Amino acid sequence: AGNFRLSTSTLAPDRPEQNLHAIEGYADRISVFPGERLQLFVQAPRLHVALTVLRHGAHEQPVLHIGAIAGKPQHYAANAFEEGANWEPSWTLQVGADWRSGMYTARIADDTGATFDITFIVKAPGTGTRAGVAVLASTNTWLAYNPWGGASLYRYDVDDGLARQSAFRVHMHRPNPAASLGSDDRHLAYAEMHILRWLEQNGIAYDLCADLDLHDTPDLLRQYSTLLISTHSEYWTEAMYGGLERFLAAGGNLVYLSGNGLYWKTEIRGHQLEVKYDGSRHTFSGEAGGRWRDCGRPETQTLGIRFTKAGYKSTSPYKVLAP
Repeated sequence: AGNFRLSTSTLAPDRPEQNLHAIEGYADRISVFPGERLQLFVQAPRLHVALTVLRHGAHEQPVLHIGAIAGKPQHYAANAFEEGANWEPSWTLQVGADWRSGMYTARIADDTGATFDITFIVKAPGTGTRAGVAVLASTNTWLAYNPWGGASLYRYDVDDGLARQSAFRVHMHRPNPAASLGSDDRHLAYAEMHILRWLEQNGIAYDLCADLDLHDTPDLLRQYSTLLISTHSEYWTEAMYGGLERFLAAGGNLVYLSGNGLYWKTEIRGHQLEVKYDGSRHTFSGEAGGRWRDCGRPETQTLGIRFTKAGYKSTSPYKVLAP
């Protein structure tokens, strides 16, 4: 991720900032159906890029390789963290109609050996047989922790005199090193691979979906008997929360393998995600923000458990008392 401090003393927020980063990129969507097209946007200082698409499950499986894609340097504005990188498209990836639901990366590489993972999800087909288990990837959390372009919901490195600790609004259309599967991160996309590997190694069929899929189609859970919430499902919209409650009320089963879940009230408009940690009103809706428990929807009434800061960062394994 590096240090993204930018000076805006001579640069208006909407004017391009020269991009001195190595190869990097993003996709126009976080999830796709089999057979759909995925637009890729790539910053390629070396002008040529190789692309390998990998499925990450019990094993890392290459499903497509393209040896040479023409690229170019792509610049961005100082407010790219909340307005998007706004790059020109580099390649249209045709997702295979036979690609299984799961977590994928479009791994781009140049002739220096530098690589970058564009992580995305292939959903279950729009029609046909469903697995018994739906797994919800914590993609809103991946976005919240993404510092690319100067800020995330946890840091603010834009030198614009605002003295913020973090942004309150971030954009989906920018590279996300926080979602890389190339490093051993303990709570973002890489950490979710432990659950997916275990499911596949034990022959448990699942369909993977993104937070945004549940937000856009809250009743998609009705197609499943069980929902598994993955490792760090922190940011929930009203639509997502309502969909989960209706699923459980109808007799659905929940496997909750997350920490800090159903925590922050989140709003999505277009390709932007907004969170108000201080409980102030959202600019998208005018509704109060903050933790769901402070908005009359405590996570304990759904999960039976909640996160507190007591004991934060003290960890130990689960002990099996009754095998």
